[in-house]
Amino acid sequence: MDGTDDWWVVFERPFHSDKPLIGGIIIWFRQLWNSVATQWYVRPLLEQQNEINRQLVLELARVREEVSEVSEEVSVEQTIASALDQEQADLRRQTTEMLLSLTEELHELRRRVEQLEQRLPGSGDAA
Repeated sequence: MDGTDDWWVVFERPFHSDKPLIGGIIIWFRQLWNSVATQWYVRPLLEQQNEINRQLVLELARVREEVSEVSEEVSVEQTIASALDQEQADLRRQTTEMLLSLTEELHELRRRVEQLEQRLPGSGDAA
């Protein structure tokens, strides 16, 4: 928070008047009245409000930083989750391929066993 970023600062605005002939007198009277009636009351309120605003801006900056950090963490976690999902999908595919291969081998072994059983003596007579 530097001095150029002071949008949050409340300050006294100078009086002005749109009246062409008596505008200067109106401004002078308002300034005189302000210095007597309100200036000593309003300035501390402005300072108090500016301190509140400054604290709020600092807190907002802190919260923004925290949100940014959390967003980065979420992004990393999403990347990790995506990688894990891909790894799981790859493992499922590999497992499925292995099961299919083992099933084919099992069928081939059963076929061979049946062929061997048919070659045994007496296996054709019993049927």
